[in-house]
Amino acid sequence: MEDERSLSEIVARYTVGYGVLEILLLDKNITDFYVDAPIGDKPIKLIHSKFGPCKTNILYSEKEAESVISKMRAQSGRPFDETHPVLDYDLPDFETRVAVIGPPLSPDGIAFAFRLHKTTPWTLPQLIDVNGMNSLSAGLLSFLVDMQSTMLIAGSRGSGKTSLLSALMLEIPVSARILLQEDTLEIPAMYMKNIGFNIQRLKTQSAITTSKVGVEVPPDEALRTALRLGDSAIILGEVRSKEAKVLYEAMRVGAAGNVVMGSIHGDSAYSVWDRVVNDLEVPTTSFKATDIVTVSRPIRFKGSLKRNRRLVQITEVKKHWNNDPEEEGGLLDLMDYNAKKDSLELLEDNLKDSDLFSKIQKVSGLNMEQIWKEISLIAKTKQYLVDLKRKNNLPDMLEADNTILANTNLKLIKEKIMEEQKMDWDLLYDNWKTWVDKDFMPYIFKKYDREPTKDTK
Repeated sequence: MEDERSLSEIVARYTVGYGVLEILLLDKNITDFYVDAPIGDKPIKLIHSKFGPCKTNILYSEKEAESVISKMRAQSGRPFDETHPVLDYDLPDFETRVAVIGPPLSPDGIAFAFRLHKTTPWTLPQLIDVNGMNSLSAGLLSFLVDMQSTMLIAGSRGSGKTSLLSALMLEIPVSARILLQEDTLEIPAMYMKNIGFNIQRLKTQSAITTSKVGVEVPPDEALRTALRLGDSAIILGEVRSKEAKVLYEAMRVGAAGNVVMGSIHGDSAYSVWDRVVNDLEVPTTSFKATDIVTVSRPIRFKGSLKRNRRLVQITEVKKHWNNDPEEEGGLLDLMDYNAKKDSLELLEDNLKDSDLFSKIQKVSGLNMEQIWKEISLIAKTKQYLVDLKRKNNLPDMLEADNTILANTNLKLIKEKIMEEQKMDWDLLYDNWKTWVDKDFMPYIFKKYDREPTKDTK
C-alpha cells in the first residue's frame, strides 16, 4: 500500500506537477533556486535558509524544462518565445515566483530563477529572535507605525527588507484598512486576512515583463485607483518606477491619510534619496514627505562566508533642506549598527535635532519622556515574548496569529488604564505580563500540545 501511494505521487508529480522541481518547491527551508543555461551542464543551485548557498545533485534536462514552460504558458496565458523572451509568473499553490528567460536574451538557452516566499509573515519578535534586529529598534519602529509615519524599507536583494515590511504591517491595528500593492506576490496577504486583518491586495504589472499583451494594470495606475478606495494604510511591496511619483503626490497633499510604507532597493538612506529623486524622478521637495528610511544588509562577520541579515540603520528624513540631504544635514541617524558588538545602537545625542519627534509631540500630546516610555514598553513586551519562546522551546509561538493576540491585548489593557486613571506605563506592563503568564501561555501550551517547563509552572 505504501509503495502504491509513493508511486502514485511520483506519477502525479511528473504528469500534472512540476517534476523534480516540485521536491524543491515544497521545501520551505529553501528561499531561492536556479536552473542556469545551458540546462543539464551543471547541477541546480539553491539558497537554504540555514546553510546558505548549496549545490544539489539534481541535473535538470531540456525536455523537463520545455514541459514546465508549456505548463506555465498555459496557466498564465502569456507568450514565451524569441519575441517575448521573459516569462514572469507566480506559481499557484507553491507561494513561489519564477522568472524564466530564453533566447535571444539568454544566448545559451532557457534559464529559471525560483523565489519561494514564507507562507506566514515575519513578526518583529521573530526578527528579534534571529538577531535580525534588537527589541529597542522593534519598539521604535512599532511606535512610528502607530504614529502613522511614512517609511521606506531599504536593502539589497535578500537583505530581509520584505520580511521587515511584513512584520511592520502587523503593527498596524487589526481594525485599520490596508491596501497592499505588489507586482510580485511576496507578502502573505491571505494569511493576514485569515487572522483578522482588513487587507485588500492589488496585483500590478511586473517590472520585468517584456510582453505587452497582458491585462495586468501598470503600478502607477493601480496606485491612483487605490487612493480612491477609501481611508487606508498604503503598502507598496516595492517602489520601482512611475508609481513613486503618484505615491509622493498623495503623501504631500495628505490623500494617503494614514501610514504609508514601501520597500526599495538601496544600501543607505542617502542612496534611497538618490534613487527616488534621480532615478525615479520624484522632486526633492516631495521626497521630504518620507519620515523614516530603514536599511537592512547581509553582514559577513570577519570575512565569513555566512551572510547574517541585520537591520543596520534607522534614519529620519528632516524637512528643512533644499538640494542634497547629506551636505545639508537632511538625514538624521536615530539608530546605527555596530558590527563589533553586533548591535543596533541608539544615537541619543541626535534625538534633540529630530523634526519627527517634535511633530509627534504636537499631534499626540506626549512629551519626549512619555514617548520613550511608550517605545520602551513596546520593546519590553516584544523581548518578553522572545524570552518565553526560548525558555520553553516553542518554535511557533512567535508566529503572527499569536503575536497579534498579544499586541491586541496590550492595546486593550492600555485603553482601560487610560479610562480609569492617568497613564502608567509600569502598571500597563505589569498587567499585560500577568495576562501573558496566566492566560496567553496556557493557551499556547494547549495549542501546541506542550507541557510548561518547571520555571513556567
